Amino acid sequence: MNYPDENIGNDNKSGNEKEIKEQIKFLKESIRRGDIYAMIDTLEESIQLCLENDLFEDGIYIAEESVKILPYNSEIWQLKGVLHNNAFEFNKALESFDKSIALNPTDVETLINKSIAEDNLGLYDEAINTLNKAVEIEPNNEEVYFGLGVIYSKTGNIIKAIENLETSLKLDPDFSDALSELAICYEALNDLNKALATYEKFLELEPYNPVGWYNQGIIQIKLSKFQKAINSFELAIAIKDDFVSAWFNLGVAYANSNKMSLALNSLKKASVLDPRDESIWFYLGEINRELEKYDDAIENFNKSLELDPNFFESYYSRGLCYSTLERDYLAHEDFKDVVKLKGDWDEGWLAKGEQELKMKYFDEAITSLKICIELNPNLIEAWEFIAEAYSEKGDWEKVIDAYNQCIKLKPENANAYYGKAKANFLLHNTQDAIECLRSAIKLDPSIKSQLVKDYPAIKNTSLFDLLESENN
Repeated sequence: MNYPDENIGNDNKSGNEKEIKEQIKFLKESIRRGDIYAMIDTLEESIQLCLENDLFEDGIYIAEESVKILPYNSEIWQLKGVLHNNAFEFNKALESFDKSIALNPTDVETLINKSIAEDNLGLYDEAINTLNKAVEIEPNNEEVYFGLGVIYSKTGNIIKAIENLETSLKLDPDFSDALSELAICYEALNDLNKALATYEKFLELEPYNPVGWYNQGIIQIKLSKFQKAINSFELAIAIKDDFVSAWFNLGVAYANSNKMSLALNSLKKASVLDPRDESIWFYLGEINRELEKYDDAIENFNKSLELDPNFFESYYSRGLCYSTLERDYLAHEDFKDVVKLKGDWDEGWLAKGEQELKMKYFDEAITSLKICIELNPNLIEAWEFIAEAYSEKGDWEKVIDAYNQCIKLKPENANAYYGKAKANFLLHNTQDAIECLRSAIKLDPSIKSQLVKDYPAIKNTSLFDLLESENN
């Protein structure tokens, strides 16, 4: 997941917090006493102070009282709208911005802020129209083109988004927010090299932005540049130690670099920071499964499923662990849950069918594998397993059909020719069986050893001598 370029935390609040709160409290008390006219020269400044210090409720109260006595002050109406925006009261924000624009129709800052409210209300066409009005007034305002880029990106018109963001950057090459948004657009088009280059420019401007390093790391993972991704995530964490997603993806990057112990440590750190994230527990389980720590992996998958009982991937991976540990009943139950939750996933039906084959539930295995093949006719493992299931039931014609599909998908599949040869022998199709044996041995001479192991007496036959002479 990529994060938008926003500051994490707010360390830029102006002044001393206690003093500011006292100042605002005094102003509110004065207003309630009816002394607002005595404070008229400081109202706008006080509203701005509330905005800068996230005192939205206080700011809205002061703004509402202010417009009662200063109804024609467009700036106060605009500040009131911004406060409502920040308090997620977008309809009220829109009303305030409309009041401000009615008083000052050419104020571009108000138009930009109005478009933000419209954007948050899902009024995308209206937001674009508002920003186009701003373009007419100030055609060289980079913030306006940035706003258009953000909305076009959100509505899926990535090409238009890129056009506007590039215009914004022509007007201000150091506009870091526009660079970040442009990188996200390139990623949406899967133009990962351009996305990476754009993040690099962004980080030249904002080297201490943890989100920028994180987003760059995500692109590097997608480009399989795992060591570079590790470096990016480590820098993000150095700047912000409790950045859960950076710890998580650092683990992913380590795992892709086959540094499993380091991956495990990173994911454990992520799980401490956010123990309620089922995906973290799932990936911890995957790493432990890769390290063959199956009991630990099962415990991780259990935690994942406690948090999300519909996480089918955790059932699947836990089932693989149970199967490896010969806990076949539990494995089978997990694979049944997988296909119940994700009935259109071929790999789930394949795992269920393979487990049923292992448990000698041959009819159930055939049913599962047929569904798997319907979902993905090109999955060669499914054809191999169904051939084995039919073989266990003695249905030799279907064994041959299944192996024919294996050979069609992979003509150099020696084992498929050998399996087909055995079925043909049992059907007394001797010549077909011999031809299949020839093909199998030609593709893999070690098949001869398997043939002797399966049929010890064949070593003393003329057929074996013939196959031996043809192979030498």
